[in-house]
Amino acid sequence: SSGTAGKTKMMFHSWQSEWHTNFLGARGVRATLPSPPRGIANCMTPGELNGAFFFVHGAARYLGAWTFPLGAKTAPAEVADTIAEHGLDTLVAAPAYGTEVITGAGREKLRSLRTYMYLGEAIGRARRNAILEAAPELEVRSFSYSTNETGPIGYQCPHADDSTHHVHEDG
Repeated sequence: SSGTAGKTKMMFHSWQSEWHTNFLGARGVRATLPSPPRGIANCMTPGELNGAFFFVHGAARYLGAWTFPLGAKTAPAEVADTIAEHGLDTLVAAPAYGTEVITGAGREKLRSLRTYMYLGEAIGRARRNAILEAAPELEVRSFSYSTNETGPIGYQCPHADDSTHHVHEDG
């Protein structure tokens, strides 16, 4: 489980369920962005019963994007260096960590970055404002509204705000 309930629990899913989950995640990202990501810095937490890291990695496979498995414990400055060195266009991270990466890096390090996709919780107005102050041209969107128990529930279209998601009818 993601741990938001405060108690660790183990969930088991079939491979078919994982493939469907990753497919829905990728489909939602395609509906959210004008063009799919080419290179993703995956800064979700790997392990510790968090499914988001593998969800991002699996969805990237359906998107045809490169994924750089940086995790959430890599120093934010190293993430910015990796984005710059490899020309990554998308950062996927929890709101607090993603905000730290973007606001702590000089704009020259993030020149190739066009999208920040948050996952795990809502971004909030203060973090969104801080990100857009540091990188005004950056597209800030939700990667997915999902749970470890059910997978993707919804996605944001380009016209939705931070609290609104469309529901996957076939989830």
